[in-house]
Amino acid sequence: MAPLDDWGAAYSPGPAHLPASWTDTVLALCGHRADAGDHLQRCLGEDPGFLPALCVKGLAALFRGQNARRVDALAAAQEARASEAERGSTFRERALIDVLEHWAHDETTQAAEVLHRLVEATPTDLLALKLQHGLLFIAGRPHAMRASLESALPRWSAALPGYGYFLGCLSFALGETGAFDASEAIGRRAVEAEPSDAWGVHAVAHVMESTDRIAEGATWLQTHRDSYAACSVFRGHVYWHEALFLCELGRYDQALAVYDAEVARPWCGDYRDMSNASSLLWRLEADGVEVGERWAALADIAMQHCSDHGSAFADAHYLLALARGSESGARALLGSLVAYVERGGSGDQFAVVRDHGLPLCRAIYTSERRQCSAEELDRLAASTLPLGGSTAQRDLFSLYAIDAARRCGDGERARKLLEARLRARPKNRWALARLELERDGTNPEGRSA
Repeated sequence: MAPLDDWGAAYSPGPAHLPASWTDTVLALCGHRADAGDHLQRCLGEDPGFLPALCVKGLAALFRGQNARRVDALAAAQEARASEAERGSTFRERALIDVLEHWAHDETTQAAEVLHRLVEATPTDLLALKLQHGLLFIAGRPHAMRASLESALPRWSAALPGYGYFLGCLSFALGETGAFDASEAIGRRAVEAEPSDAWGVHAVAHVMESTDRIAEGATWLQTHRDSYAACSVFRGHVYWHEALFLCELGRYDQALAVYDAEVARPWCGDYRDMSNASSLLWRLEADGVEVGERWAALADIAMQHCSDHGSAFADAHYLLALARGSESGARALLGSLVAYVERGGSGDQFAVVRDHGLPLCRAIYTSERRQCSAEELDRLAASTLPLGGSTAQRDLFSLYAIDAARRCGDGERARKLLEARLRARPKNRWALARLELERDGTNPEGRSA
């Protein structure tokens, strides 16, 4: 009989028992903890052929958003297939290998379908739920993310390890689909059940950001810093949220201090570090804050990723950093992106890069040179959901469209976009302040608009 883990998922026999480190590995992954890789290595040390751990190793490479890392993912898939040939596999293990192979070949729709079947078969499979949550998040499919978690909810209880982590994912999905009251209530339950649930803390912060409860959001994150103190790259992202609240409160010196201490931390090669840093610097500068040489430092990093193109979301943030910090670097990235699209491809993320990422990057590049057309500005203001990321992260591009219209001399378009934003978010301080400036004929830096 196949052994079961703590969530009822079945495994091929292999050794007489599951690796002792497996439960800790799954919980560390769900907690976005910096020691997740150490747990994974210990697990593989106990059983080098343990199929789920081999799959997680490959999937970790894909979450980096770099096409070059697909080779690492496929190598892990080959290891998993070799182990499967030796010891056999369960439905769950075969599904995980299929997910890894599909994603490594840029077949994310098929990967998501396999994960859906896996979660349907075992709704308490925490690893499968977290992987599905992450993949659908990257693919810009929040409603599918929510539906899967709501379907699994009746099978979950506090008796299962990681119950708080499950609730944190559900909270985030609810918030991303506009169910703010339910999201906040479940997010608070998640943090109560699992105080180290950084994702749950972050989900509640998203609600407060989306509903413009700025002071409350800053206090919430500062009160729960212990929840994300042990995180890896995600730690910087939660601090990014805190810095956004501080910007909205006009506490720019504090926001810059958070940027220097936590957001622009030692680079770990993850594009999410760049999205945090570049979007925060842009907001500070848009509010008239002098950021010094910080753009140049970001541009040096972005230059190393000019040919990644594994994520349209990542490309746009690299391009923004280069457009502000290195004109030649911005041209190099845009040229590489054009060449990548012209070579052609058939994968899911390739299509997003072609249809959404490249037009967005072109529009950012031309608007930085004050050469943007009405068509390009419309692209900036259009839906960016296919890029993936959260509503708060994609909001950068909505704000950028407003600022770009102003800088390119189209004050009427800027006013219309601001008015549309205020219809959706009547208490939004960013929009209220800029609408007043537009009416006065000045910009946030104090120059004539």
